[in-house]
Amino acid sequence: MKNLNKEIGARLKEVRKIYNGGYKATIEQFAALLGESKYNLTNYENGKASLPVRVLKVLYDIGINPLYIINGYGSKFADNEAGNKLKEKIEFQNEQEKDYSKMTSEELLEQAKILSVAAGNIVKIISERNLNEQP
Repeated sequence: MKNLNKEIGARLKEVRKIYNGGYKATIEQFAALLGESKYNLTNYENGKASLPVRVLKVLYDIGINPLYIINGYGSKFADNEAGNKLKEKIEFQNEQEKDYSKMTSEELLEQAKILSVAAGNIVKIISERNLNEQP
């Protein structure tokens, strides 16, 4: 049973690390979301305590597949609206994190144009704010 708790805990930690829109949620954030103390969540993640059914229910409600947590099979995302939204959010985030080393020269030039326009707009906004804030 101890090994099973460790396996479940590892999957729970894995899910916590992607839950926040593809980014890691802190122990405190995820514990609050689950209605648990950070100490309980730490014990679940480290396999020192069994994960209660009430937490599996909350995981499902927030879009995490409890069967994945229990046995590691299937999708991490629940087959419900919250799971679909979470999956879309993470996929969108992954699309935003482009691997520039795999892009063609044309794709890199296009990205450079987009980024330079965005950077130029940011510089322009900051400059305008600084001018407006001067006495």
